Amino acid sequence: MPNSPHTAGWLRLLAGRGWRVTVVAPDASPNIEGIPDRRARIRGGNPDGVASPLPGAAGRQVERILDRAVGPLTWRAHWLSSVIKRVQPTLIHSLEFQHCGYICLRAKQHRASLPPWIATNWGSDISYFSKDPFHRRQIVSILQEADYYGAECHRDVELALGLGFKGQLFPVVPNNGGFDLAWARSLGSGPPSTRRLIMLKGYEHFSGRATNALAAIRDCRSLLRGYAVRVYSAARSVRRLADELRHEHDIDIECLPKLAHGRMLAMHGSARTSLSIGISDGISISMLEAMVMGSYPIQSDGSCAGEWIVHRQTGAIVNAEDVGEISRELELALTHDDLVDVAATANARLADIRLDRASIREIVLEAYSSAAGDLHV
Repeated sequence: MPNSPHTAGWLRLLAGRGWRVTVVAPDASPNIEGIPDRRARIRGGNPDGVASPLPGAAGRQVERILDRAVGPLTWRAHWLSSVIKRVQPTLIHSLEFQHCGYICLRAKQHRASLPPWIATNWGSDISYFSKDPFHRRQIVSILQEADYYGAECHRDVELALGLGFKGQLFPVVPNNGGFDLAWARSLGSGPPSTRRLIMLKGYEHFSGRATNALAAIRDCRSLLRGYAVRVYSAARSVRRLADELRHEHDIDIECLPKLAHGRMLAMHGSARTSLSIGISDGISISMLEAMVMGSYPIQSDGSCAGEWIVHRQTGAIVNAEDVGEISRELELALTHDDLVDVAATANARLADIRLDRASIREIVLEAYSSAAGDLHV
């Protein structure tokens, strides 16, 4: 997933540490934030940059033709194999299952052997998709073929072991690679009890339930005088409902354009509470962003939130389908200053222990070195 901020964050762990990294883009993706686009140089044999089969608008048109004629996994697997042959990597690391993992699986099935493969689970890759028979077969095959498995939740490690993984485990760390905590905190603005902003993740799809969160905000409208609600990554249906809330209930609500990472952190750093509601997720990086920036997180129970927050002490864990429950927790966050301030202090301590990028970098580099060293044992 080369256009994901998670990928960009992970790559920052490796920057300047002596590893040559080729990012194999499975489509004509835009550039990764902060990573130079070196597609042409990849074709010339330089293994440090981004390789994609068909960059640009013309490439996307050809991709659609190949998808119909050959199948999206088949031709991308052959492309990956060609990059592997040219670059000769020590390790292969697939970030996410349903796109990148499936392509690596097909490539391994096409070739007699591949370098050691690290398969990392993102978000709902296993917890949600393993319930579908088609995806379950693919997931089980990945877990049988991969040499290493990585996840950001202990929940997903248990699920992978239950689905038959017998290889070696990569460290359980956030998929975004953590945070530069000093820089992030410099973007914040005062204790959360003084803030008058509510942040909301706007996903509405197979997992996202932002419309339920908006219904809860509507139910708490009597408490919102002086508050602003800002929605990011808003789906079309979420935008429509936000417009209704603004016009029919006079709520100060807007849907944000795509923001740079620093700007997003600053928004959480101006928020009293941040909501991320869905039926399935991993940690939810947006929840971690809220915790780092002192915003009281309200997170749904289909995620791994319980590995990070204590309900009604350092955040709230709610049923994504229960608007009444979301409303009650939002009301608590809006009316109890001590709750949000004490939570912010506790979450800052936890972030120091578990979310510092420099510490995570050393853990990850040691894991990569160990995996590469296993080749010589």
